[in-house]
Amino acid sequence: MTSIARPGPKALLTLLLAAACAGDDGATSGTGDTAGEELLVAEFESECEGLFSCECDVGYTDAAICAEILAVEWAGIHGSAAAAGLESDLACYKATRPFATYACQTFDEYYEGLDPAACSYCQHGYGTGALGDACTPYGDGISDCAQGLRCVGDLAPTCIDPCAGAGVGESCEFARCADGLVCDIWDMACVAPGKDGEPCAGGLLLCEEGLTCVLEGGALCRPPAGLGEPCEFVPCQEGLACELGAGLCAEPAGAGESCAQIECAVGLFCDLDQLCAPPGGDGEPCVAGQCAEGLACDLNVELCGPLPGLGEPCFDACADDLWCDFETGECVALPGEGEPCLFFMCSADLVCFGDPGICAPELAEVCVAP
Repeated sequence: MTSIARPGPKALLTLLLAAACAGDDGATSGTGDTAGEELLVAEFESECEGLFSCECDVGYTDAAICAEILAVEWAGIHGSAAAAGLESDLACYKATRPFATYACQTFDEYYEGLDPAACSYCQHGYGTGALGDACTPYGDGISDCAQGLRCVGDLAPTCIDPCAGAGVGESCEFARCADGLVCDIWDMACVAPGKDGEPCAGGLLLCEEGLTCVLEGGALCRPPAGLGEPCEFVPCQEGLACELGAGLCAEPAGAGESCAQIECAVGLFCDLDQLCAPPGGDGEPCVAGQCAEGLACDLNVELCGPLPGLGEPCFDACADDLWCDFETGECVALPGEGEPCLFFMCSADLVCFGDPGICAPELAEVCVAP
């Protein structure tokens, strides 16, 4: 059986650059020069070195291969744009990749740092099409719309401004909704959330913040029910609970009061006699198996006591960085760095990676420019 040799990144880059130059009718590469592969690869060297400094899972074996592959990708984009008579924008390409100065962040850190009001969009390859003009897409991030616009639509694509703010009923698949509107992902259209007493909006039955959609009586937006108001179809206001049987919002049961028909107040538990009680203190009986923070229930005597330490008998909880080994019934140390995970649990600041799992420091999940 004959095997077919596939070109490596450098060979493919040479072919793509040759094709781009042959079809270049004035489009710029973004580098100011398309003389050779070395110059183009050099565009990405510092970015790739920064990427590897973050210790992220980048998908490349080393920074040199990373630079070559990105150069290949950019050469293909530039070639596609040039063949269509479009300009290409290397700065945009870099801006849509985690290049330049890097910061290692987890996904939570990344999303916490995002500005929900910020909006920007650019194309890797662009033309001169104005807002509302018919357009032709030439691939992901390449169209004959002007820079900053986006070519959207299946049957009759047109240039839109994805940051302008779509109006009521307009698509929010590729554009943000105008202020005061929300994207109803049921039908991907912008809607005005329902106000108090108005019909719930869109396929997801959306209401303004603080209101809930009440299906009884025609899907209308209503505020949470207050003290003594029906709660069969409406949640109660914060701090109130829905009393079973009566179906009315009431104060949660306090210490010593029945919890047969209503939940207990915050910090209390429903005991076996269906009375609300605080969790057990040190040396006190466990309340429904619950003890105060920092204590554990000893099921042998059903009393609360300090969390058991290393090697001490346990039932579920142990002191910090210890784990209750259910086979031995004793507290054991959680595994440290490089050790096999115990049921995917590791000691503090470590996480379980791989299969079989090994405890290791948590790596940044995304690399982004700060």
